[in-house]
Amino acid sequence: MTRTRAARWALIAGLLGACQDDPIGFSELRGELVLSPTDADFGEVPLQVEGRQTFTLANEGTGSLRVETIAIDSGDAVEGLTLSGAGIFRVESFEGAEVLPPGGAREFVVVGQPTEELSYRSRVVVRTDAGDEVSAILRLLGVPQPPCDDDNPCTENRFDPESNQCVVAFADGTSCQPADRCIINGVCARGVCRGESKVCEDDDVCTRDVCRQSDGQCVFLEDTSRCDDDNPCTVDSCGPDGCIHEPILNGEPCDDGNECTVNDACFGGSCLGADLADGAACDDGDSCTVNTSCVGGSCVGNDVVEIADEGEVVFNFVLPSAGFQRAFLHRREMSLSNDGVLVGLDHRTEPGGSFQHVVFGMKQCGTAAFEYRYRPPDPNALVRYVRRALQIDTKGHIQVIVGVRQLPENGYRPETTSFELKPDGTLCLPEEGDVCRRGRRIKAPGGETGWSLTPDGSQLSGVVVNPNDSTDPSRDVFTILREDRDGNILWQHNRLTRNWAEFLGVAGPRVLFWSSGRFGALDFATGAQVWSRQTPFIPKEMALSTELDLGLARTGQQGMRPGLRDGYQQVIAVQLLSGDEIFRFPDPIDERYAPRTDPVISSDGRILLMMERYDPSGQPVGLEWVELTLEGEVASSTPLPYQHPADPTLARHEDFFDDPYPTVADDGITYVGYGDSFWALNPGGGIRWTLTSTTNGFTGTVPLLRDDGVLLLSTTSREIVGVKTNGAAMDTEAWSSFRNDTRRTNYTP
Repeated sequence: MTRTRAARWALIAGLLGACQDDPIGFSELRGELVLSPTDADFGEVPLQVEGRQTFTLANEGTGSLRVETIAIDSGDAVEGLTLSGAGIFRVESFEGAEVLPPGGAREFVVVGQPTEELSYRSRVVVRTDAGDEVSAILRLLGVPQPPCDDDNPCTENRFDPESNQCVVAFADGTSCQPADRCIINGVCARGVCRGESKVCEDDDVCTRDVCRQSDGQCVFLEDTSRCDDDNPCTVDSCGPDGCIHEPILNGEPCDDGNECTVNDACFGGSCLGADLADGAACDDGDSCTVNTSCVGGSCVGNDVVEIADEGEVVFNFVLPSAGFQRAFLHRREMSLSNDGVLVGLDHRTEPGGSFQHVVFGMKQCGTAAFEYRYRPPDPNALVRYVRRALQIDTKGHIQVIVGVRQLPENGYRPETTSFELKPDGTLCLPEEGDVCRRGRRIKAPGGETGWSLTPDGSQLSGVVVNPNDSTDPSRDVFTILREDRDGNILWQHNRLTRNWAEFLGVAGPRVLFWSSGRFGALDFATGAQVWSRQTPFIPKEMALSTELDLGLARTGQQGMRPGLRDGYQQVIAVQLLSGDEIFRFPDPIDERYAPRTDPVISSDGRILLMMERYDPSGQPVGLEWVELTLEGEVASSTPLPYQHPADPTLARHEDFFDDPYPTVADDGITYVGYGDSFWALNPGGGIRWTLTSTTNGFTGTVPLLRDDGVLLLSTTSREIVGVKTNGAAMDTEAWSSFRNDTRRTNYTP
C-alpha cells in the first residue's frame, strides 16, 4: 500500500492544527490515495495469453481526489529493478480522469500478454491532477504454450491463446488404422477411427473362422463341436464334405430329458421312452412350479409366478450368514446369464476367521446352482479402495475381478485378483485351450477400477499401478487397456493419477474415464484421447447412450460421503462425442437438495434419478423421484413416502458408497429402493406399487429384471427375493444402472 504526498501533508497539518492557527491552510480537507496490491506477480503466462491482475484504488482521506492517469511506466528502472516489456502490459477499465470521493474506491485491470520467453518487470503508476502518484510493481514470466497433441490421428489440435486452452477439431475423412487389425479401410469420423470388419471364411463347417485382432491374420481352428447335433443317439464327426451324424445301435440306453418317460433307449437315431401314467409324481427341475405331475407325457405343475399378484414376493433365497448379518452384494457383483441364472459374489467369514469370496449361482425361484470359493487378495486387511466386478461373457463364462488399494501402513500396493469360471461354476484353467483362454491370474500388480466386455470378445479395463512400488500415491499411473479375445493388448493409455481413478464405461466410439480432476474420453478404436475437461469427482460409473450422444454422472467432492451436504452435489450431462457440457442438475448447487442415486436413461429419452432433501443441519428429510428432459428440465417429480430414521446411517447400506440403483424396464417402468421401502414407478411419475422390508433392506439393493418378468432384489437380511412384475423385460436399448453381463454390461453399442 502506498500513500500520496498530499496524505503526508494532511498528517502534518493535523499535528500542527492542534496547537496554533492555520495561516497556510493545512487544515483544509485532503484526499489520501491508496493502491493495492503494490507488488503483483502474474506468475507463468503462456505466450500470447492474457494474464490479468485486478487492482483497487481507494480514497482514505477526508477530501475528494481526481485521478488523472493510470499508465504503465516506460522508464528504465525503479527502486533498483530493471524494467522490461512495457509493451506487453496495458491498463483496462480506465476511461479517463475521474473523481474519487472520500471513502470511495474503484477497480482497474492490468493485462500482461507476453511475446517472448522472458521474465518481465514493469510498473503501473496512478497520478492525480495535483501531481501525486502511487505505483505497483508488475512481474510476469513468459513461458511456452502448452503442447496440445493428443496422439489421435482423427483430431486436429492447437492451442488457443484467447481461451488459454487446447482446442480440438475432428479430422473427418483422414485415413487411419484402428488397433484392432481386423478392422480395415479405416477412416476418421467424429474423432474416431472407423472401418469395416475383415471377413475370414474357409468354407469348412468343422473349423471356427476368426480374425486375430492383434495382427489381422485369419485363423481357422478345428472345432468338432460344431457338428454336435445335441442328439444322444448319434455319433458326430467331421468329414471332407461336412458334418456326419451316424446313428448308434438300437436299444442303447439314453436320456430324452423328459421326467415323464421311463426306459429311454435309442431307436433309429432317436431317443424314445415309455410315458408314465397321468398323475405320476415328477420333477420338472423348475423351482417356480409346485404340485408337479405327469400329464400326457409331460411334467407340469402350478407356476407360483403366474398366480402371484404384481408387486408380490414369490420366493426367497437365503444366503448363509457366516459372519455377515447384512447383505454385501454390490451392483458390479451380480450378473444375470442368458438362461436366467443369477450369479453373485458374496463375502463370508469361515470358521477360524478366514475371509473368503464365494461366487454363487441361483436359478429359477431360489434353486442353488453352484458355489466357487477363493481367498481374496485382501483377507483380514483394511483397504482404502476396493473394486469388485463380475461379468458374464459371450461364451457364458463368468469373469471375476477384485482390485484393491491398501492403506498407507500396508505399503499402498495396488493388487488385483482375476479369474474365469465356466457356466457351471468350475474354474477355467489355461491348459483347457480355446475353452479357457485367459485362465487364472491371481494377485497381479495394479488395482482394477472398472471393466467392460464387448461383443467382439475384447475387453477394456482401468488399472491403477505404482511402477516402483512407491509409498507415494502421487506417483501412481492410471492405465486403460483394451485386450483382444486372446488377451493381447490392442492399445494402452497411461496418465498420472493419485490414489485412485475411475474407468466409467464404453459408449460406442468412446471410452470414458475420470482421473485427477479430469473427465475425458478415448477413441475405442485406437486408445487416443479425444477430449478431456476439468470436472469434480465422478464415482464408479456413468449412464451412457450412444444414440443420444449423452453421458450422465454424479459429481462432487472426492472422499466425502455421497449424498450428504459435502458429498455428491450434482448430476452432470455431457455430449460423448465432443465432451461439451449440456447441463448440470441442480444448477446452482443446492445444499438441501442432492442426487441420491446415479441417473439412468430410458429408451424413450427420460433421465431418471432419486433426489434427497435435507434440513438446515444437513439431516435427510425427504425423497423424490425425478424425471428430467434431455435439456435438464424437470418433467415430473414424485414424492416418495419414506420416514427417515433419527440416525440416517440406519437407512444406509454398510458401505456408504453403495447407493440405491434404479433399473428401467422396456415399458418405461422404473424400479428403485431405499431403506425399508422399494417402489415401482410409472413413466411420467406416480407410484405403481410399494414393497416394504423389516430390515431396511433396499438401500444397497440391485434390481435385476429377468426375461420372465421376475424382479430380483438383494436385501440386508442376506436374502434374494423374487418379485412378480407386469411381465416387462429389462430395457436393453436404455442404460439401466446395472448392465454387467453380455446384454447389460457397461458397454453401450
